[in-house]
Amino acid sequence: MKHLICVLVILAIGLNSFAEESLTDLPGFGPGSQTGSSPLPPPPGPPRQSNQEYVGSVAIRSISRKAGGTVYRVDMVQPMPLQRFEIRVASQQVKIISAQVTTDLQVQVAVERFSNTDVLDAGTVFASETLNQKDRISSIEMVMESFGSEADVTLTAVTDKGIPALILKESSPLRPPPPKSPRDVRLRVGDPVVSGPLQDGRYVSGTIVELYDGQRALVRDEDDNHTYVRSFSQLGKSILCDTNKDICNGDPVLSGPLSRGQYVSGYILDVYSNGKVKVRDDDDHENYIRDVNTVFTETRCHDDKCEGDDVLSGPLTDGRYLPGMILRVYSNGIFAVRDTADYDVYYRNSKYVLRGIGCEPQKGICEGDYVRTGPTYGGRFYRGRVVGVYSSTIIAVQDDDNGQIYVYDANVLRKY
Repeated sequence: MKHLICVLVILAIGLNSFAEESLTDLPGFGPGSQTGSSPLPPPPGPPRQSNQEYVGSVAIRSISRKAGGTVYRVDMVQPMPLQRFEIRVASQQVKIISAQVTTDLQVQVAVERFSNTDVLDAGTVFASETLNQKDRISSIEMVMESFGSEADVTLTAVTDKGIPALILKESSPLRPPPPKSPRDVRLRVGDPVVSGPLQDGRYVSGTIVELYDGQRALVRDEDDNHTYVRSFSQLGKSILCDTNKDICNGDPVLSGPLSRGQYVSGYILDVYSNGKVKVRDDDDHENYIRDVNTVFTETRCHDDKCEGDDVLSGPLTDGRYLPGMILRVYSNGIFAVRDTADYDVYYRNSKYVLRGIGCEPQKGICEGDYVRTGPTYGGRFYRGRVVGVYSSTIIAVQDDDNGQIYVYDANVLRKY
């Protein structure tokens, strides 16, 4: 019995020694190793949602020190929802007085965080609140004032819908609000006035130097610096706005049609109580007194055609149609259009400016489609690709043979 126990003990010790030698030979179980040389990856966690953000920026330089602020407008090339937008002050100091966004439905929404901010130092990044993701933003408008020298800022739009493209529009001084009550039009010494019509039919701006008997005034004219006695009925006093036409000092306007039927852009220098305005024209930088009914303010859209739209103008006097882009829209339905061919700006009536609509509803012809044109006078048919579909059933086709673009009525085209 004792011999049997000894044999079993010796056998157990031998097996244990063999096992230790075998384990030290296995990969990953050397001295100091607990889990092996290639640890197993942790189990996968729950799937993560993508929070990809896309940004687009535009620099706004030389922000004015004008008291009360200057309006700066940035347009979205393609309207889209924005999560937020941010301002980074690149130089000097800036105060943001107000900001608003305009949707593609022309709804204006105030941005609360950008209302009467503190003066922001250089290097500051200031963000708006989270914007409504259901709104497709078409433009951002801010009123800003620089402190110190003229400031530079960068506006950045943030979205998860694709890279936003931004275009800075021209800045303009903050427009004064129309008066809530009729303005005081009583004449006083020192008042700027317009006199007329004079014997030659002209109107002349000037300043009241002296008043007589409550019915006449001594006026110093600006053109010759001479003084003239005129009755009150000949004078119109300078006022801030014409509330009937909603035209105010500083407004960009279009004047016309003038004597030769032309239109001229400019801006309002003065509005008078007798229905006259003083306008400085952009072409010659001269000042003119005009009837308020012959000047028209800018608006963003007219007849469902807006600034920045690609359009086709025509038929022109020679029957041609020319592609271009709307630069400005005026309240009388006149469009400032920059033609693609010569890059010049022309003023055209709304009925001669055709907006791209993508597809012609009756025949189902869309941009990118291939169509057959003809037969021509020689009985031939031509094949081409549609490069533009416009209102009034006008379709632009690039000919396969010579690469030229021709304009057709939809009724003479057949879709392949």
